[in-house]
Amino acid sequence: MTTRSRRFAAAWVIALLAACGSGAGEPEPAAPVAVRTEMLVRLDDAGLPVLARPLSIARTRDGGYVVPDRSDHDVKLYGPDGRRRGVAGRAGRGPGEFSALTSGGVFGDSVFGFDMVAGRLYLFGPGGAVARAVAVPQGTWSATAVDDSLFLLIRSVAPARRDALLLMRPDGTLRSSFFDASRFVANNPDLAQAAAVVADARDGTVFAGVFGADSLYAFDYAGRQKGSTPIDAANPLPSFRGLAAANGGGLRRQGGGWVVDGAEVLIALTALEGARAVLHVQRFDTETGLDRVEGGRLLLMDLDRRGVPRARGQAAVAAGLMGRDADGFPLLLGYAAGNPDEYVLQRLVWAPTAGWGAR
Repeated sequence: MTTRSRRFAAAWVIALLAACGSGAGEPEPAAPVAVRTEMLVRLDDAGLPVLARPLSIARTRDGGYVVPDRSDHDVKLYGPDGRRRGVAGRAGRGPGEFSALTSGGVFGDSVFGFDMVAGRLYLFGPGGAVARAVAVPQGTWSATAVDDSLFLLIRSVAPARRDALLLMRPDGTLRSSFFDASRFVANNPDLAQAAAVVADARDGTVFAGVFGADSLYAFDYAGRQKGSTPIDAANPLPSFRGLAAANGGGLRRQGGGWVVDGAEVLIALTALEGARAVLHVQRFDTETGLDRVEGGRLLLMDLDRRGVPRARGQAAVAAGLMGRDADGFPLLLGYAAGNPDEYVLQRLVWAPTAGWGAR
């Protein structure tokens, strides 16, 4: 994680850049979308251990917020005013306890957290007690709620694993499995260790990309691919596989350093209604790692009539893409000006344009 001194200081800087063009075989052109952020609340931990490593944010039906904290191995609960009102789960290896909390959120009226080591998804009742535990397939490292009837499971990338994405019902049965990400790592152990699928689903569409790859893919819930496109056609993201190939097959340079240092990578993705998505890319450094809250670039995408993703515009932000609220707005989390131990929650909104709609 990068140092606190590098975290954002003053205010949001949102700059609309350019939407991608078109050509033969490329997505249909789309009018640019002007975006901005709206302040929601400052998170107040009320004297309790502060939020340290937020994984995502979800909005509860009563207007509160749910934030899984990888550092404290619990799911922190905040009221609509941003003040901490409790936690779900704790560190440990028993039911409802987490040794490796990697994701969590809201599912219907329940709060949930997923433990990668236990291979179980725990749902908590209103009082914080475990209501149910659901076992997931081997290799799953993240679980997100699609709606009140499905979870999207993301599995680790491995050369022999053909289905990196699974849609699972609450009873643990699978609706579909798809997205062969093994081609991004071939049989290269360096690539297999570095690669990770980034995905989200909403309103009948699953969007997916790979950390260290340059493309975005769209699928329906049956796993049929609708289309794909470069994440940024004007400024393509580098491919770790290509960088490794140019370096004799490895990611580490001879004499020290890594060929991936400074490369922009896809680190987060939030699917929205209407076959839309927001992507978060950030420059990677093997020494300092990634801190989503420090920001990067957000890219707005939707699907054209053929089902191919197309770019609507980009925004430079000093905050991290963390999910969506109950109304479908993308949620962003940043550091408060002058106080790196305080978080500011905002949401992304955009001006209405033809074919995109008002938010």
